Amino acid sequence: KQAKDLGIGKRIDARVENINKLPEEKFDIIFSRWTLQLIEKESMKEYIDSLKKTYPDAIHTHIVPIPSVSFGEGFVATEGLLRSAYEDWDVLFYEECHVLSRAPNKKGEHYLVREARIIAQIPKK
Repeated sequence: KQAKDLGIGKRIDARVENINKLPEEKFDIIFSRWTLQLIEKESMKEYIDSLKKTYPDAIHTHIVPIPSVSFGEGFVATEGLLRSAYEDWDVLFYEECHVLSRAPNKKGEHYLVREARIIAQIPKK
């Protein structure tokens, strides 16, 4: 189902392969995981709010890191912070998925990293 067909405030559960089939051209903005990963966690809500001002009519899709592993204190969002960052958005899709980290640590070890895939839009008044 396309996100725009879901209606305001509806939430769907889907497996990873389903959301990967959503065509990118259906969304006005797609932000890469790295954009959000490099924002200090305290600034996450501020950043997400600034997107609403800049792109008020867009459906936003974000892939946001959730800490099970951190490569630096400022590089991850906690689940609580993630919820508060999107508290006044209509979340059309929310899914947590596990991925292997992109870069090993100094000992060469790879860790399992959690991310949230979010499709959200600003509620229509």
